[in-house]
Amino acid sequence: MKNYIILILIILFILLIVLLILRKKGNKNKTKFEDKKELFNLKEYSVEEFFAFRKSYLKRFRNVRISGVYILYNRNKNIYYVGQGSNVINRINMHFVGHGNGDIYADYVNKDIFDIKFIFLDESGYSSLDELERMYIRAYNAKEIGYNKTRGNYGKKSK
Repeated sequence: MKNYIILILIILFILLIVLLILRKKGNKNKTKFEDKKELFNLKEYSVEEFFAFRKSYLKRFRNVRISGVYILYNRNKNIYYVGQGSNVINRINMHFVGHGNGDIYADYVNKDIFDIKFIFLDESGYSSLDELERMYIRAYNAKEIGYNKTRGNYGKKSK
C-alpha cells in the first residue's frame, strides 16, 4: 500500500513539473501583441500613470501600433471625450501635450484630473474604428455634454 502511495506521489510530482515546463514554454511563445494586451489590461489610467506606461511601452513596442478607441474622463467636470486612433498611444499623448483637443489640454493644464481607458478594435466586436467610436460617444453622451464636437466619423468604411 505504501508503495502505491509513493508511486502516485512521484507521478503527480512529475506531472506538475511537466505542466510547469509547458506553461513556461507557452509564455516564451507569446507574440509581442499578446504581451502588449497584458500591459493594457483595459484598465483605467491617470494621466501620470499613462505617461509612465507610454514610456515603458515605447521601450518594448516601439514599432507596434494599436488601433482602438480611448475615453478621456474629466473627473472635475464629469465630462468625457471619446477618440480613436490607429496608433492610440500616440493619439492619447497628443491631448496632454497640447496637440489634440484644446479644451482637454486647457483643463489638464488647469489641474483637472483625468482618467483614461482604451478599447482595442480587434476585441470590440466592431469592424471599424468609426463605428466603435460613435457607439462610445453615444454611450457617454460625449457630444451633448462632453468634449466631442461631432457624433463621430462617418467615413466610407462605416457606411
